[in-house]
Amino acid sequence: MRNHVQRLSRFVLRAVVLGCAIPVLATNQGALAKNAPPAGNEQAEVPSEFASPRDTVHTFLTNMAVLEKDRERESAWHTVFKAMELPAAVGNLRKHVAWKLHAVYGGLALPDAAKLAYGHEQTEKLKLDRFEFLPDNPEAKWRTGFQALIKELGQPPAAIVLRRSDDGRWKFSEDTLGDINRLYSWIEPRLAQRGIDSGQAFESTGVRRLVPKAFKNRFVLGLEYWQWLGLLIAIFLAVVADFAARLVLQPVLVRLVGRFVGEATPEAVRSAVRPLGLVVAAVAFLLLVNLLGLPGVALTVAGVAARLLLILGGTWSAWAATDLISNAYVRRPEGGKSAFDKMVVPLFRKTVKLFIIALAVIYIAESLEIALAPLLASFGLVGLAISFAAQDTIKNLFGGITVYVDRPFKVGERVLFRGYDGAIEEIGFRSTKLRTATGHLVTIPNASITSEPVENPARRPYIRRVLNVTITYDTPRDKIEQAVQIIRDLFEEEGIREPIHPVIGKDEFPPRAFFNDFNAESLNIFVIYWYAPPAWWDYLQHAQHFNLRLFEEFERAGIDFAFPTRTLYLAGDQKRELALKKLAADLTSAGAD
Repeated sequence: MRNHVQRLSRFVLRAVVLGCAIPVLATNQGALAKNAPPAGNEQAEVPSEFASPRDTVHTFLTNMAVLEKDRERESAWHTVFKAMELPAAVGNLRKHVAWKLHAVYGGLALPDAAKLAYGHEQTEKLKLDRFEFLPDNPEAKWRTGFQALIKELGQPPAAIVLRRSDDGRWKFSEDTLGDINRLYSWIEPRLAQRGIDSGQAFESTGVRRLVPKAFKNRFVLGLEYWQWLGLLIAIFLAVVADFAARLVLQPVLVRLVGRFVGEATPEAVRSAVRPLGLVVAAVAFLLLVNLLGLPGVALTVAGVAARLLLILGGTWSAWAATDLISNAYVRRPEGGKSAFDKMVVPLFRKTVKLFIIALAVIYIAESLEIALAPLLASFGLVGLAISFAAQDTIKNLFGGITVYVDRPFKVGERVLFRGYDGAIEEIGFRSTKLRTATGHLVTIPNASITSEPVENPARRPYIRRVLNVTITYDTPRDKIEQAVQIIRDLFEEEGIREPIHPVIGKDEFPPRAFFNDFNAESLNIFVIYWYAPPAWWDYLQHAQHFNLRLFEEFERAGIDFAFPTRTLYLAGDQKRELALKKLAADLTSAGAD
């Protein structure tokens, strides 16, 4: 197993190094290509739809005309969104801004509005990066055409401006889109005169019609009074939705989890319901903001904030749901109690949470329009260095996988490793935690477990006991035989016999007792038996019972247990005659002969 882990670790290390090196090389190649001088007069090609202010205005109005007939055509919306300086994170809320801008052009009642903007040749000739369509159009003849409109409606509160972006495309500027409410309020009387019902195009106009005049056409930071009031109402209703969702979803969640998984603790249920209320609040706020028709910057802030809140709420919900399911499963009467469950459930919980975090990072980056690929590539050299430093981590990771596959032990089992004796408390990706009998927590790297012997007493089929019963040297022969028979009779005694006659597989393990040796200070009776099942505390209780019965029977039979002793013979001892006297008598008798 050790060789397999080492080979697998080396393979993954090489793969990581190669994976980190490729982005670095690709990044360097891209940097060289970017810094290299352009060949001839070649420039980055700009789509013809956005090559000039005239092209952008024409593209915008043409696609909006298509959307008037088919409002769900995604290709048209995709092109319209490219003509506006609004982040993609705002999503479909950009549609309201587009409809209002289209309404402003409709109110201008220009036969061909696109012709009032410069084309590609003029912008290149004048080297323009900004073009003001209204009111200060650079062409005097076009500017004159707006005089009647300005005389009728007054000076426009904001300008319609197009700017060249970094990629060369011309787009309606962020400032223009931020002041779209002012422009719409300015052109609205003209729309009514021409019979243009813009309320059919976007909901915010229909809502605006229901608002008292005192709250319309009065602006604070680019928003009308009614829009500020609408934001406060939207926030209030979102909070109410949060409270109501928690109130309704808590009993529903308890029933669902109890039916399909198991009974969870009240704390786990409350922790799972709280983020669900946040998700409902974010969705409610997004729907309500959709009715307010917020302009540029306000729309960006509200839209991105609501989306981030939705992503964070969803992430939190998934995180809490993982804990809830794990908690409910472990608490089931029929599940979660086995060692395998105790090992797999924490692994499942950690794996799912890592996946949740990865998804959250991706969605947040997408909402903030952060390109992850270049960011990851920029860490290529750092990743290369880390990969060399992370060799032990990779070994531990694959050591953990090996532990999960081979399962040499489970959570709760007692093992002996490197002199440590304790119960497995947790098996992780990098390390395994062992709790010793003294209460100390030992953290063991998984790579060490796969490369060194691990003794698992919990997997033994029985507990073998070897006992040497010693009796004194002055024990007569018949008493020695009686001592052996006493022990054999105890093997068959009720309360002792049952667990020490196991049959493991097809093999029988009967207990045995023999007078087998002469020790220096005692006569030895060898005793061996196998206790099954291998429950340690039950085994100790049985051993105590056997020992007490043995002591009782030996005491009744008058058989003494031996212990290390030394006998001294003293002069004048009435019980024993000195060996020297015997020797003298023997010598005297021999001389007489």
